[in-house]
Amino acid sequence: MADVFDVLIVGGGAAGYTAGLFAARDRCRALLIEKFTAGGQVLNCEHITNFPGFPQGVAGYTLGPALQEQATAAGLQVAMVRWFRNTLNDAMLEFGCELLSENPEAAAAAPENGPESSLLPVLVLPEEADADPGAPPPQLAAPAGAFELEQAVSLRRGSATGFAVLTKLVEQGPGFDLYEFVPVS
Repeated sequence: MADVFDVLIVGGGAAGYTAGLFAARDRCRALLIEKFTAGGQVLNCEHITNFPGFPQGVAGYTLGPALQEQATAAGLQVAMVRWFRNTLNDAMLEFGCELLSENPEAAAAAPENGPESSLLPVLVLPEEADADPGAPPPQLAAPAGAFELEQAVSLRRGSATGFAVLTKLVEQGPGFDLYEFVPVS
């Protein structure tokens, strides 16, 4: 990840990804930081009928990942972070965060053999390609209480669907649970 960016965008909602898309298209080095997943609050909407480009409407869990896909294809870099400090000091905003992933993937998950209507927005923190042997396995951030430890889930990433078993609860944060998982083929 670059050390210096022309544009820093805080928040991965529709406005954040739109800003990132236009900044990247304008050849700016842009970074979007988000604490959960692509789409922000739009993920809580079952059917959105007033978003341009979708005259028949679109599900929030479909729109969020589509925004991320288009913006990252244009060159936007995305990082998932864990916030630990926000301070307004005189006229300057200082913030502190821990980088969890440089390439999070918006996805959807449901209990194994669950109906299509049970899909929930999740965020996959993939295992880094050049990770050292002590690096953490892939992780999945899900809405708090949505899944249980040792549960098998159906995981939709783009147009591909696979299965995974949630093997370890790493952290419970405000509104989310973070699990390590093992893909099952």
